[in-house]
Amino acid sequence: KEFEINPAAIVVGIVGSLIPWKGHKYFLESAKEIRNRKEVKFMIAGEDLSENRKYEKELKKMAEDLGISKDVVFTGFRKDISQIISALDILVLPSIEEPFGRVLIEAMASGKPVVATDGGGVPEIVKDKQTGILVPMENPHAIAEAVVSLIEDKEKAKEMGLSGRKRARE
Repeated sequence: KEFEINPAAIVVGIVGSLIPWKGHKYFLESAKEIRNRKEVKFMIAGEDLSENRKYEKELKKMAEDLGISKDVVFTGFRKDISQIISALDILVLPSIEEPFGRVLIEAMASGKPVVATDGGGVPEIVKDKQTGILVPMENPHAIAEAVVSLIEDKEKAKEMGLSGRKRARE
């Protein structure tokens, strides 16, 4: 309700500080491709840690230039990350460097399927095609394909979410 998103809408999001290595630009590029194929809303939850919120402004301009700004919600800093994650249908982590990726465990614990880049500590968390889908870094098309496959195959998405929940608890 807070973000005026229809409860029936499919929501795909990224949760993490707004810093370039988290891959928000790849998320937005993939959002453009996803939006051309499916009716989806996108959520970017996190605080810009740069001087004068320069990176956030850059990302908002990028969303505008891509023609998707009406479908992208920037939440800013949140204390209620568990509620944000529960509002998502799919969590995306498009990082180009990711030492661990705690948000993946949080999303998996919430039963959400994840799409994440295959690098750093991520493959230790996400079991490809079981708890989520791993994609190459810096590849918005691969992110879009993975997200669309989960949107189109709700049963597969549900199974990955359940497997992710079990893995997170273990």
